[in-house]
Amino acid sequence: MVSLSDGAMNVAAAKMYFHNHLSVRDYYAQDESLANGYVLGKGAEALGLNGNEITAEQFDRLLQGRDPTSGAVLRAKATHGDTERAGWDVTLSPPKTVSIQALVAGDRRLIEADRQAAIRAIHEVEPCALSRQHGGSQWVQTGNVVAVMFEHHEARESINGEHGPMPQLHHHTFIANLTHRPDGQWRGLDPDQIYKARRFIDAVYMSELAKNVQQLGYQIVRGSDGTFELAGFTRKQIEAFSERSQDIERIETERGITNPRAARDIRLETRKPKREHDAAALRAEHQALAAEHGIDLSYRPTTPVHTFAISPEAQAERSFNFAIRLKRAEYVGIQSDILTNGKGNLVWLKGSIGTLKSRPNGIRKL
Repeated sequence: MVSLSDGAMNVAAAKMYFHNHLSVRDYYAQDESLANGYVLGKGAEALGLNGNEITAEQFDRLLQGRDPTSGAVLRAKATHGDTERAGWDVTLSPPKTVSIQALVAGDRRLIEADRQAAIRAIHEVEPCALSRQHGGSQWVQTGNVVAVMFEHHEARESINGEHGPMPQLHHHTFIANLTHRPDGQWRGLDPDQIYKARRFIDAVYMSELAKNVQQLGYQIVRGSDGTFELAGFTRKQIEAFSERSQDIERIETERGITNPRAARDIRLETRKPKREHDAAALRAEHQALAAEHGIDLSYRPTTPVHTFAISPEAQAERSFNFAIRLKRAEYVGIQSDILTNGKGNLVWLKGSIGTLKSRPNGIRKL
């Protein structure tokens, strides 16, 4: 699942975000580069940072619109009202069964599978990047972002739980308020189209992750909303490792909350601060909990699985024959639907668009 922060973070909040939360290593983490921050995006590449770790000093400079290496000013102070906008948080979280199998059962191939899906999804953010030019009177598509990805392996503790923080793979990705215009100037990023494309970015992430875990040999069970779980897990087993989610759902039910903004407030209200735990003891406790609920921690599939109901090519043509009659916004929604419903993945989706565009009666205008 992909979620975006409720508006931009200011510089002070973003500094706290890095120093007190994102750069803190989890108990299950073994790759420190992802815990410390991994820089990606075409904007980062233009700054000479793509694929590298980022230091606290470099991150602070980035928040202020400065070159992370030289400290040179790249953009003027970016304000929105009285607030200087530093950037936005995108969080990518896999299904709970992926976290259980990766972190408790120890199939670390799934960590890499999730990591690559998250990176792919963030790259798909870039075509949505906009800025302004000519004194703010004209929009321009920049096609690049500067993003810093932090990998975490645990959820916050439950307010009523008895097992410490539960295993939960997720990637926080900070997208800086900075983008490189076609004229060579650095300016503030306008995230409007990124927010509008959230559904598509989510579909890319889940589709890529589903493809990756199936290539490892895992069967999946798809939900009606485009999510999936690894096959072989029961609802009770999933709930045993979802204590914080149950806290939130219980309070929402008790208070009759249905509004998304109010639901976000509940997440903040029930968010316990991190505290120290003995890593070995926590792993042993999680393994015992898995055994108690009948989870086979030794399972390691190796034969790739493919579950397309019809060929990707046939589904692409069926969908795009319909899409050519739609406006561009609806066309993007069609792409999301194809990925969400498990009818294909991003590689063949883009390939099919190119093939259909090349036909005399294709989709040249989309």
